[in-house]
Amino acid sequence: MNVADFIEAACSEGCVPMAESAFGKSGVDAIFHIMKVAKSLFRHVELERVAGQVIIFQFIRPQGATTTKPSDLAADFASLANQSISDLVFEIGSDGRAYPRDWPTQNLDALAENAVVYHWQSHHEEFIAGTGRRTVPRLDTAARSQFAVPTFSNLRVALQQYSRAVSYTHLDVYKRQDLCLRLKT
Repeated sequence: MNVADFIEAACSEGCVPMAESAFGKSGVDAIFHIMKVAKSLFRHVELERVAGQVIIFQFIRPQGATTTKPSDLAADFASLANQSISDLVFEIGSDGRAYPRDWPTQNLDALAENAVVYHWQSHHEEFIAGTGRRTVPRLDTAARSQFAVPTFSNLRVALQQYSRAVSYTHLDVYKRQDLCLRLKT
């Protein structure tokens, strides 16, 4: 599959069109809220420490539905940084913040009837909305999550990547110098 085909497939078959089909603009907004929370979570929690699953969801129906109460405390992802974790479940409240939740009593498909749901387990990520289910495309095959900060499995791989990046940077500098010299003459 070439890049153009990939972009077309991502736009037409991805999680955003699925969420829009299920819940309209609110579904699309929920996808982006969930991605923002996932990126923030994975900045603090290394997925190597998660033995189970990660679920992040935002209710869409009924309008403004949420299980958050004024007394609920928003999640503090930094406090999870050095813990071994079995499962993580967060609900995005109407204020856009993530709130820790107990494991859902219903299955994910039942939860997705009224919410957009993100589910991660063992390198597999998906969004579920209404009756739709879409796998998150794996652009970085080394990453445990496409929303996580890229890390390397060992020092050797990290140094190889660094050497490629440095050589590209030097190549780019040489190209720019060559272009500048040609422009001066």
